[in-house]
Amino acid sequence: MEDGGLEGRLVDELSGDSLWSHTQALSSWQRLSGTADEGEAAAYIAHTLESSGVSVRIHRFPSLLGYPGPASLRVTHPEQRDIPCITHGFGGRTPPGGLEGEIAYVGAGSAGDLRGRDLAGRILVAQGLPMGFKVKLAEEAGARAEIFIQDDRLHEICLSPVWGTPTPSSARTLPVNPCISIRREDGLYLQGLMEAGPVGVALSAEPLLEWRETPLVEGEVRGGGGDEYVMLSAHICSWYHGATDNATSDSAILEIARVLAKHRGHLQRGLRVFFWPGHSQGRFAGSAWYADNFWEDIYHNCALHINVETLGVKGASVYRVPCMAETADLAVDTFRRIVGSDPEVTPMGRAADQSFWGIGVPSLFTSVAQVPPELMTDMGSALFQAPGAPARPPRGGMPWWWHTPEDTLDKVDREALHGKTRVYLLAALRACLSPVLPLNYGNVGDQWLHTLTGLQEGAGDAFDLSPLMERARQLKDRAARLHGIAETVRGTPGAGDASGAAADINRCLMKLGRCLIPVYYTASGPFDQDPATPHPPLPGLQGVKSLGKLAPESDDRRFLSTELVRQRNRAAHALAQAIEALDETLLRVG
Repeated sequence: MEDGGLEGRLVDELSGDSLWSHTQALSSWQRLSGTADEGEAAAYIAHTLESSGVSVRIHRFPSLLGYPGPASLRVTHPEQRDIPCITHGFGGRTPPGGLEGEIAYVGAGSAGDLRGRDLAGRILVAQGLPMGFKVKLAEEAGARAEIFIQDDRLHEICLSPVWGTPTPSSARTLPVNPCISIRREDGLYLQGLMEAGPVGVALSAEPLLEWRETPLVEGEVRGGGGDEYVMLSAHICSWYHGATDNATSDSAILEIARVLAKHRGHLQRGLRVFFWPGHSQGRFAGSAWYADNFWEDIYHNCALHINVETLGVKGASVYRVPCMAETADLAVDTFRRIVGSDPEVTPMGRAADQSFWGIGVPSLFTSVAQVPPELMTDMGSALFQAPGAPARPPRGGMPWWWHTPEDTLDKVDREALHGKTRVYLLAALRACLSPVLPLNYGNVGDQWLHTLTGLQEGAGDAFDLSPLMERARQLKDRAARLHGIAETVRGTPGAGDASGAAADINRCLMKLGRCLIPVYYTASGPFDQDPATPHPPLPGLQGVKSLGKLAPESDDRRFLSTELVRQRNRAAHALAQAIEALDETLLRVG
């Protein structure tokens, strides 16, 4: 990074040796959530933070966690053969002695694959990674169990479709059926048998589901702007030793916290670092717990969430930057300054402890580098595709050792770990050092217009979204004006004065996020979590594309129309609140 200023000097203080030392230490433990190894790793992280002058709190709370357990699969007809298999956390258990039945191949196991078929009492065989929503589809079709054909290795998966700890209503969506996975060669063997006639199998599955206490490490470096802070987070738990997923990311946060703590006198706002438990075995239980129990503090004070995931992966050469529209400028410029090239910008996906959208917290990053197809697990990108969406050609994704015992220290590229950690450090520095938050809501106006235009085209004459599109144009215009003023204020000496224009602009930017993000990214809103499945933007309005296909006088059309009017009101209100906040701020600073 060629920058002689403060940012450049601080980025150059990042220690590659410390990153490697922390990664070696953290990947020495098998950090399953709720185990002694996770506790040892948490203690190491807390001690390291305290040694760097970071204030530390450790939160301990019960989490519902799912672990794999004993499993067996045996072909009983037309021949006999044992097939190696694994269970998955949050899958159902077979009755004592297991169960037997005839298998049926159902492709990818999607709703379309199951529709119109008599599958009652069958054991379904599906292609790809096991997913909770596919298990539920199979249950609804009357199946007794599911067998998923993975690739040449078996990857551990959490089957819960619930984001965090279940509630009484969401607990009903947890899988009931037993679910196991087999390797590709064994899947081909089963498919070959089925082509010749009926195939019977006997299977058993005994996954473990338990409440266990988990440790969440929180560190804080106070800034000069009161209680306002930037959240920097990664998950502490892993499958097996989890060197690239996620010891490298935890190490990066330890180093970033050390650098910012050393220079805390320059910070306009604080930095809080979080190491989430329950990510791998509890479906983001740790970050969801924090969102629930510190809701008001997050709402009033958290300016931005930077998430760190799978850093320093050997062979990673496909660069994608996940971000929201409002954080895209920061993400791209940060990456460009460190790496020297423009990355591909991708929409922020619902994964990696993104538990704060309902509260309205802007977010950027998870993993910024992926391995090319020759190093990928065959299903390395399928996990994050929306149900029913067309398959994307794999350009990059997760490595073949993802969620396997082979995610060990030899899979870490020391140079790449150091280089990509600099990207995250620079982003954190800019968010903490800048008197005005580096957020651009003019981009959000464009984003809403683009999404609404697509929805209106899908709706045709069946539903009118033009009032929302007009408000999105107003949002874009006013936000662009505010962004221009913010750029001027950012370069003005003394702009960090809490009583000045910077403070007015920051309050407005925070308000915009609280209004717009919950509507654009969530269906549940501020006080609940959506299911842990990918979904499209403006999820409450997606039904407009189906409205015109329903009979005009039918109950279904009238029910859906009522829902869509309410969702349109929700979106209109959010846009109106954002426009009002912009107008008030422009009057003061414009």
